Amino acid sequence: MAYREFTPAPPLQPLVGRLWVMDHDAPGTAYEHRLLPERLARLTFASAPNWERDGREVWTPRPAALLAGLTVRPRDGLVRGAGRVLGAELFPWGAKQLFGWQADAPLDLSDRPEAVAITALLRAGNVGEAREVLEDWLLRRLRVTDQEPGRGVQAARVLYTTPGEAKVTRLAQALNVSVRQLEREFVREVGVTPKTLARLIRFGEVQDRLGRQPGGTLTALAHDLNFTDQAHLNREFRALAHMAPGQYLKFLGRRQAAEGIS
Repeated sequence: MAYREFTPAPPLQPLVGRLWVMDHDAPGTAYEHRLLPERLARLTFASAPNWERDGREVWTPRPAALLAGLTVRPRDGLVRGAGRVLGAELFPWGAKQLFGWQADAPLDLSDRPEAVAITALLRAGNVGEAREVLEDWLLRRLRVTDQEPGRGVQAARVLYTTPGEAKVTRLAQALNVSVRQLEREFVREVGVTPKTLARLIRFGEVQDRLGRQPGGTLTALAHDLNFTDQAHLNREFRALAHMAPGQYLKFLGRRQAAEGIS
């Protein structure tokens, strides 16, 4: 398993966080992994069949091209045989603007001509060309749907940069609007409430910090991210990941070993 990240074209960056490619080059084997709640929407194209399950024993096939994200529940994923996955991580307003996506409502894009071309290129091993087709598709969608960010998007951008610590009352004051009005615009433009997005962003930040500094203390991490205390961080992490931070570190080590990340 090998994983690589790429920066999207500059015009896309207000809507798209990053592009990535994952290779699974072991024919005849199955790779099972965990899909944790995410702070971004994820657009993926898979060259090989893959499945997922959400707290059940039955595996459900995933579409070859799928836009999903901002869920608050972990899921199990399964890839069988050799294959590649090309992904784009979109800010939720970007996914909504570009594709009309609704939060926590997966969107099957497999029948779009661009998606068909991308998956065919991945099967042929032409990863670079597949990325070019994807970026060109996103740029064309951007030109068609281009719009000025509303107050909901402006507030969401602050949440991503704080990360997730800004209070909705302060955001409303900065934008000269009532809290209730901002919450309505936020849901309309971003797809979830400010509280839900802030929760997912902080969860993602905890994951990032644990990955970068596995030997750090949870007490310090809780303080840095403005949790009440370590117990608060533990409860919130368990609620979203269905595992404790210590269990996540073990999971992360196994995943990095499988993906060839040192």
